[in-house]
Amino acid sequence: MNIITQFTVFDAGIGLETSVYSISRSSGHVTGCFLDSSYVLHGFIRDPVGNITLFDHPSAGGAPGEGTCGVGINDAGDVVGCYSPDGFYSYGFIRSAVDGSFATFDSVSGWVTAFGGAWVPNQGFGAINSAGTVAGTFVDSSGYEHGFTGVRTGITVAITVIDVGGPTAHTSVCDINESGAIAGYSFTSGGFFGLPGSLTLFSVSDGGSPPTLYAARAMSINDGGDVAGSIYSGYNQAFVRKADGTFRTFAGFTNIYCVEINNEGLVTGINNSGMSNFGLLSLPDGRSFLAFSVPGYAGDTAPTTNGTRCAGNAGTHGFLANFSPSTALPHGANCNKYGISNYPPGCGVLLGPIK
Repeated sequence: MNIITQFTVFDAGIGLETSVYSISRSSGHVTGCFLDSSYVLHGFIRDPVGNITLFDHPSAGGAPGEGTCGVGINDAGDVVGCYSPDGFYSYGFIRSAVDGSFATFDSVSGWVTAFGGAWVPNQGFGAINSAGTVAGTFVDSSGYEHGFTGVRTGITVAITVIDVGGPTAHTSVCDINESGAIAGYSFTSGGFFGLPGSLTLFSVSDGGSPPTLYAARAMSINDGGDVAGSIYSGYNQAFVRKADGTFRTFAGFTNIYCVEINNEGLVTGINNSGMSNFGLLSLPDGRSFLAFSVPGYAGDTAPTTNGTRCAGNAGTHGFLANFSPSTALPHGANCNKYGISNYPPGCGVLLGPIK
């Protein structure tokens, strides 16, 4: 059983809201952004002992609706993120943990290099591994999404565009593992995973007779090659594709987003059902979830987890949750919060003391 032993609620700065987007796989570094009282966003890093470092990209705007946000972080504390100079377009960067320097993403054929295009950091669209290779999604000037991987070269990041099904297929790359394998999906081809240049496409069966195949949205890949994500079969349903090619889907909740898998094969997600939003932890049977939320706070989610901790949003605050040492939980997610949190009848809500 997954047991939450303690919640820690925190703010990255004095302002209106703290948003957590990622926790590193092993070290426990957290990144995201906070909105100050002037409605400007600032990036932050929270180290494993609670020290917070704020940062702003030098080209980020300082007017309402502008600023900087961290989207993904590795164990060394290197951050991949985005900044907005004008409140509309966002541009990608890598921030070094060594000296705090920034490398900005090159534009590609005149396209706007951005995480998600519009100035709202998109969940699942920015990750960085220990080698410093980044993966994500940008939107071009015609509104088409393209996946990419990127490597820092001095003060710039050279990116390789990934279009599965062609340049108008709306390709999203959501995660990258320690071997450089990526996971994502496109509108025309469904889910994919593997090393860039040798991607495997797949769909997910509902297990019926005859089976119905659904387009997969691959959102996470662990170091063993297991892939997690969701399908839409009248509602959003979580799935896992194991490295051996077998599948499992999860029962008990509908409208599941931001599905993540760790190296032990455990899964997290967020459930959105009307105005109800809560985090999900996989149970030992590998096919069902248990719900949880931070007691006393609205708008709770479980957007990102590593081996023994979960980080996310509790209303307008960030939170960390410690789990029992015998339970490992997935790394990864870059999820946003959706609104008011509540618990539907019959959900098991795990509660722990607030620090």
